[in-house]
Amino acid sequence: MTINPSQKIVLTFRGGVETYIFKPHFCGSSTDFGLILPVPSTLTQNPTLGDSDLVSELEAITAPRVETVEVCASRGFGSGSSKGDDSNGSQLAGSVGDGVNVISTGQVGQFQWQLLKADSATSFTDWLDANQFPYPASAQPAFDHYVQAGWYFVAFSVTAGANAPPSGYKLCGDFGPIQLSFPTSQAVIPARIAAASDTSYSFTWRLFTVSSHELASVTQSLRFAGALTTDNLTQEPMVAKIGSAGDWLTETDLSFYSGSLTQDIWLTQPPADTALRRTEYVEKEVTCGVIGCSLSRNHGQTGGRIAGLLAIASVVLLVGARHGLRRART
Repeated sequence: MTINPSQKIVLTFRGGVETYIFKPHFCGSSTDFGLILPVPSTLTQNPTLGDSDLVSELEAITAPRVETVEVCASRGFGSGSSKGDDSNGSQLAGSVGDGVNVISTGQVGQFQWQLLKADSATSFTDWLDANQFPYPASAQPAFDHYVQAGWYFVAFSVTAGANAPPSGYKLCGDFGPIQLSFPTSQAVIPARIAAASDTSYSFTWRLFTVSSHELASVTQSLRFAGALTTDNLTQEPMVAKIGSAGDWLTETDLSFYSGSLTQDIWLTQPPADTALRRTEYVEKEVTCGVIGCSLSRNHGQTGGRIAGLLAIASVVLLVGARHGLRRART
């Protein structure tokens, strides 16, 4: 069972509480599978199902401004658009001997979950073994990282049952979306766990944040920043459930190599909130004379920050994520 690297994450942060919403896409021939998500503290409420339309509504708000650029047909330029395509169970066992405390359990949609805390990395791996969550030896540093930091783990599991794929075929679907909330003094992406399953990949995670101020990361490529308006919330009802007029919405790409990632990604508030909306240019082919024609390029600017110009033939960024561990039936 593998987790598709195309994933988008939504995070809200207010009053010292973070809500983390994720929806990885899985595909494989296993009949039992799941994942582990570390969190810095105990949950404020049980995990719930999120809104499947939330990301598309956020993308509608953060969509780039589109402008037309004239190109000379006589010079061999092709026509087209610069816009890219963002491609985007069985009961778990309880404590295994000493060292793992299963704090709470429950059901969210088709997924079973358990919130647990381990006294040592060894007791945690014993629990994973007993519950048939496979992991490579290279995952040990990531487990040590979270156990020593006093973090908790949320284990999700599901059994395909009657929908189990026949031999030679794969079962594919979306894991969630699932949302969970926990108290934290600083908004965080639990990215260190990505290195537990594979240390050879580079990732670009598409992240949306909603908070009272702009949230930023050192390893970021900002795509949008701006305050939500009443019109936004009227037109996008799922966004209205997680934000209010005046809240700051950001869209960011987080890029890193899993093998070199030794810490989680902590988000900070910049000295000032500064608006940004990207501009994408669409080619319009025109007939040019012997002398040529003048190409119009009006570069947009919002709130003092120059909007990024995307090259017509730019390489499409692939949105990637690999969350948690894969579980196979033995």
